[in-house]
Amino acid sequence: MEYKTDWLNLKNYQVWMEGFAVTGQQAQAHLVGKIGAESFDEACIKLLGDSLDKDDKKSDGYRRLSNNEMCVWACGLYNNESDARKGFG
Repeated sequence: MEYKTDWLNLKNYQVWMEGFAVTGQQAQAHLVGKIGAESFDEACIKLLGDSLDKDDKKSDGYRRLSNNEMCVWACGLYNNESDARKGFG
């Protein structure tokens, strides 16, 4: 999905990835980055691009979790630290 940027409507977003614990590996939630974008989805695409989980059956081409958040390796992406830390700190 390509976004056309309207510099007047950019909002600053933080993108946080939730933590995980699986197959002997674990990580806490962490800040992926901060970026100006027109929407949170656009911020995720700008920061993570090809790392995002894909789903060709979805209209925008990206896999979503049950809460409709984009994800990387099934770890949800959030616009704030507290939501990202709910699962695994």
